[in-house]
Amino acid sequence: MKNAKRILSVLIVLALVVSCVFVLAACKKHECTSKCETCGKCTNKDCTEEACKEKCPGHESTPQAPEAGDIPTEDGKVTLYWTIKHTEGIDTSYSAYYFVGGVTGWKTGADSLAYELKQLGTSTTYYVLVPFENFGTSLGTSGTDEYKLVIGYNQASGQDSSKLGVNWGNEAYNVTKGDGENGNVTGALANAESGKALFVGEWEFSGKLGAPVPVEDIDLRLNFAANNELFTDKTVVYIVGGFFDNWGTTVSTADKKAVSEATRNTSITAIVSYSVHVDSIIAAESIDWSAVVFPTGLGDKKPVDAEGKEIAEPSVWDYYGIVTNAIQIKLNGGNCVVGISEGDGGSYVDLTGSSFKGAEEGIDITKAEGKVLELGTPVEVTFTVTFSAALPAGVKVFLCGSGIGDIAWDGTNPMDASTDRKTFTLKMSAFIGQELEFKVVVGTENAAGPTGWPSGAEFGLDGGKNAKVKVEKAGALNLFEDALTYTAA
Repeated sequence: MKNAKRILSVLIVLALVVSCVFVLAACKKHECTSKCETCGKCTNKDCTEEACKEKCPGHESTPQAPEAGDIPTEDGKVTLYWTIKHTEGIDTSYSAYYFVGGVTGWKTGADSLAYELKQLGTSTTYYVLVPFENFGTSLGTSGTDEYKLVIGYNQASGQDSSKLGVNWGNEAYNVTKGDGENGNVTGALANAESGKALFVGEWEFSGKLGAPVPVEDIDLRLNFAANNELFTDKTVVYIVGGFFDNWGTTVSTADKKAVSEATRNTSITAIVSYSVHVDSIIAAESIDWSAVVFPTGLGDKKPVDAEGKEIAEPSVWDYYGIVTNAIQIKLNGGNCVVGISEGDGGSYVDLTGSSFKGAEEGIDITKAEGKVLELGTPVEVTFTVTFSAALPAGVKVFLCGSGIGDIAWDGTNPMDASTDRKTFTLKMSAFIGQELEFKVVVGTENAAGPTGWPSGAEFGLDGGKNAKVKVEKAGALNLFEDALTYTAA
């Protein structure tokens, strides 16, 4: 009997222990073990616990630089490497990514092939080795460490040597998203060390070069209205652009293919036609070009450099700078654009018709304003910036920048204040597609420094960089999405 009671007592104790375990287990709060590192929400879609109720929507992963030990290095050289995102990718049978900048001497064509980016295995990491001596002693200063990443044809493409590697005529296909938005990136190479690898960041490409389709033996024709007396036997017209190596701007060596001095064509009576021959070019949907007209020729004066020495091989732009009646032809404030197709071979391409309506009448050079003839239609844009609080009396807001109209960096463009002094505006004539690089500076009435740059609080991008904005239509154009906060010094 005693044994039976003893066994019963033991069973009761065990039951109580088991009950407590279940109670404790039930009381223990569920904790998420699948938290997203970015937002802290649950990444386990199957978990229905309260603690995991909020699910991570998913994020673009922040690029992680690979371990430096995985990147090839070499004594006397710097290995620069990037993470490259490119949805379409490139066809490596005829194209590649290339590095170009101050430390490459901005080399193009065959001279730039040494700076082709190599892929690290099958990863999104690409790298290039650059001689450390190229960086020089001025590394970190403006211009020395500026660079771009571009797409170009490789040796397997079978292109002429001048068309290989870095070629500015292909730049329309190098739409990149990075610190430079397809512009030069400055200051990124300042930490370069000989024999070591330097992670430079992420670049994202959209667009690619098409398979090379050569188009041979074409003439580029530019038609001018003959209703004026500007065109004489002395008139010189240069058509420059992505058809030629380095835009074909050299004027001193007429035997070079890149030289594009046009030949006057008098066979068309209604207009004055000039054309320039191109032996071979790769078909492309978009090729930038421009033209410069010297109505009375290049003149007797020779272009000189900053030290007053005569330039050995002056360019079209060197002469444009010293010939007072020279006229550059633009479209909407930038370069004109034309497409070249396979069917254009053995014929001519009408540049005039590619740029604006009324090609049959030709370009009327008498409508030039100063030294520029715009083929586009200007629109009125009101650049606008808003502040979170009214600015004190005696404080001015300056729009400093370049790329549109008379906007300059010297503080000559103060903005107009609204009655409540929260909104400031500046009206300016611009062209659709034009881009303004700028900063907004808030200072006192007479706050111009010794160089003309207004001193005060500067607003641009994070890190003190210049901001950019593109004109897409007439009317108000907000320079910043959010209201700015100004604090007087």
